[in-house]
Amino acid sequence: MLDSIINSFKQFPQIHFLWKVDKDTIKNISKLPNVHAFEWLQQPAILGNPTERLVKWVEFAAEFGDLPELNLPGEKEMNWFVYYSLDVILFSIIVLAILFWVTFKCFKWILFSTINLV
Repeated sequence: MLDSIINSFKQFPQIHFLWKVDKDTIKNISKLPNVHAFEWLQQPAILGNPTERLVKWVEFAAEFGDLPELNLPGEKEMNWFVYYSLDVILFSIIVLAILFWVTFKCFKWILFSTINLV
């Protein structure tokens, strides 16, 4: 059985295989350049690789195209002003400007009131 698996790996030299095996089997497999044998493999490290995830999502998008189920509700109906959150940014700028103006007026009032007392 092991020999048939090794022979099938030899038939595909352009493909790299990761294989979890025992210590004894590693010695037999280490001769193959396209087979990487390990005693222990961490599955999330292999499947969670950013390149692997990118390939998976690109293949999914190429196969199924644009799926309306994956769009956010109301995403298509938003105008550009709301889409880029310009309303929130404008509101934040106005609030900060008012806070700076009030702070400036308070410091100015404190400064001139102390100068007039002297």
